[in-house]
Amino acid sequence: MRIDFITPFLEATEEIINEVLDIQPQRGEMDLKANETIPDVGVLVGITGQAVGRMLIILDKTLAEKLVEIMNGEVYKLEEDMAQATIGEVGNMIMGRAITKLYELGFHFEITPPSVIVGRSVRISTLGIETLAVPYTFPYGSMEINISIKENV
Repeated sequence: MRIDFITPFLEATEEIINEVLDIQPQRGEMDLKANETIPDVGVLVGITGQAVGRMLIILDKTLAEKLVEIMNGEVYKLEEDMAQATIGEVGNMIMGRAITKLYELGFHFEITPPSVIVGRSVRISTLGIETLAVPYTFPYGSMEINISIKENV
């Protein structure tokens, strides 16, 4: 996996979270994973173009609820459409910023609309593409960005 593909995703994540929550995310140790488990909420966005793959944002319930409350100015349950639309928009904001950064570096990608996953212990596997997992911690909870990208040859 090329580091010049990965860095824009991390920068975009940290910038968007800082703008929305007005806090600096604390990045943890990166790790390669064969599969991921979504404990509460996830946003999946596909990538096509010079490379194929996806970005999966995994949020714990506390952080997801805080994002929804801050962005909407009121509380919604994660099972409600408004909460899921808000979480999907966070994924769109991060991915849009990352794709713009990649474009500025000369790469051309397109993204799919976000898919929001709400449930307990949902397992996701991206067969044939390694996944880089990057955890973040916040006063409100935790989040993990999982990037699976395979360059088209």
